[in-house]
Amino acid sequence: MSESFKSRRGFTLVELLVVIAIIGVLVALLLPAVQSAREAARRSQCTNNIRQVALAVHNFHDTNNAVPPCVSDTPVAGSATSPGGFGTGWGFIPRLLPFMEQKALYDTINFTTNTCCNSMMLAHNAKIGSLTCPSDPLGSGKADNRGLPTTTCNDGSGSATFSGQIANGSAQVINSRPSHYLGSFGDGFITGDTLGYTWGANAQMLYGCGGCSQTSGNMVVGPNCPEPGFGFGGGPNHRGFWDYRNSRPPIRFAQVTDGLSNTIMLGHTSTMASGYDIVWFTTTGNVNGTSLPINFNISSSVQQRSFYCPGCGATAPWRGRGFQSHHPGGSIFAMGDGSVVFLSQNINQVAYNAMGSRGGGESVAAQ
Repeated sequence: MSESFKSRRGFTLVELLVVIAIIGVLVALLLPAVQSAREAARRSQCTNNIRQVALAVHNFHDTNNAVPPCVSDTPVAGSATSPGGFGTGWGFIPRLLPFMEQKALYDTINFTTNTCCNSMMLAHNAKIGSLTCPSDPLGSGKADNRGLPTTTCNDGSGSATFSGQIANGSAQVINSRPSHYLGSFGDGFITGDTLGYTWGANAQMLYGCGGCSQTSGNMVVGPNCPEPGFGFGGGPNHRGFWDYRNSRPPIRFAQVTDGLSNTIMLGHTSTMASGYDIVWFTTTGNVNGTSLPINFNISSSVQQRSFYCPGCGATAPWRGRGFQSHHPGGSIFAMGDGSVVFLSQNINQVAYNAMGSRGGGESVAAQ
């Protein structure tokens, strides 16, 4: 054996530990960059998704001279202090399916049939990729205990139910998927709001809300609330693109007098941080509003790994009625002209509500 071979030696323990430490430091430095790149890719996909929904709304409007109705088969219209009905329970998103390369699914839906009917099982089970945000921790999977606005089937096929409990009560529920992209009801009143974002004498002054109520439980007209609303941004005075109770006919773009580029048409939501009634095909699950701050309910819901809404009843899951996402620092929105913007969760609430109203006379742009 040669002398040179005998003189060779391996790493000492100290050297090995130093190498491992260096590798650990490099990984620690690289990991945030990798995660940031992944989130950037997810956010880009999410931006494309919501843009596709916005374009579908425009194509529908071009065809029908109005946005799609938020309540299918028109219910009894509501008055200033009384809500309209939910009709058969179908929202506006199913009406967009032919414009989203989902014509086959659209053809299976009978809009005169209640959403709860077993005959509509293809819609109950549908998985539509363009309605799913890749950053949502629950993804495109079905969510248990999702509520429907109709509970009695009207076509003889029986009502589809999922055996489960809703927080603070029980109700007929279904195992189905939400949409992560919802229409905007604007800056209106939210039933169950316990923090005064949409009710009380100071709500308009502090937060710029419109369609408010002076009390948390009743719709009261007064100097601080000339346009009362009900439910979640509903009523004939609703100030967004959609009234989830269909109190008035669907709006036309010409009625967005604040300007399409200045008015939020669609926004983001989270499966985890939304209430039980967020279902992709329902009228109750198709709209949120600007009345609550962006990402208002995200951190608390993520912390407990479920919808955070202490004291909320099943019929008023108010904390989930604001726009929110799992994109760090804010959320994605589509404006009325089809453009897509990312708004910081620290945006001034008065400015944010101004962007929610379609005809409030405010001069607030999206930048």
